Amino acid sequence: MARRTTGYLDPGRDFVRVKQGFSWPALFFGIFWASAKKTWGALFLMLLVEIVLFALGVAVQASGSLWLALGQLLLQVAYVVLRGCFGNAWWRASLRRRGYHVVVEKPAPAP
Repeated sequence: MARRTTGYLDPGRDFVRVKQGFSWPALFFGIFWASAKKTWGALFLMLLVEIVLFALGVAVQASGSLWLALGQLLLQVAYVVLRGCFGNAWWRASLRRRGYHVVVEKPAPAP
């Protein structure tokens, strides 16, 4: 099954193809993915959220509360899923800011 993709070209003739939809690499690799894709705004946001979640984890561990630990777990899972949901959109926005323009849009085939 083919996915909808968008091709971007920069003035230096570098071509990049970005898939529409969920980004599994952003979900699994987070800040390493953002660094590799040069999405500096997303990288900064991810680092900030991860620092806050780490500090929250330390505070929850010190409290010893099971309910706070479950709440923190839910926050971390939600953060990772959102990272995957918005990863490709962040990458596309980063490419446009760096001067890339859309040259090819390949829609998903009709069923």
